[in-house]
Amino acid sequence: MLTDIKQVELDAFEKAVMRGIFGQETLPAWADLAFSFKGIDPQKYINRFEEVMRPFLKDNGLVNAESIKKLVAMKDPKWAALIPNEDFRLVDSAENVISLISNLFNNFLKG
Repeated sequence: MLTDIKQVELDAFEKAVMRGIFGQETLPAWADLAFSFKGIDPQKYINRFEEVMRPFLKDNGLVNAESIKKLVAMKDPKWAALIPNEDFRLVDSAENVISLISNLFNNFLKG
């Protein structure tokens, strides 16, 4: 069986983010219910993230830092400065993303 390294890396990132935010690797029922009340399908956003990130993953599963940094710099050089200069594992950036997503999620629940 041929393993899709890119998908393995995307899945590892997703699990790390879920663990960091919810304490488990899947969306808990209470969070799923909260999203459903707002008419939000989290899986849709996860799938979209994977579609966007997949072209930036090399065959070895690492993020092509140069390509993504150039793209982000076109929108906001300050954000681009946060991206490492060397290729990196997406899961290694999960901790930074968890903080951002946690803040967004908490604001979502409040309002």
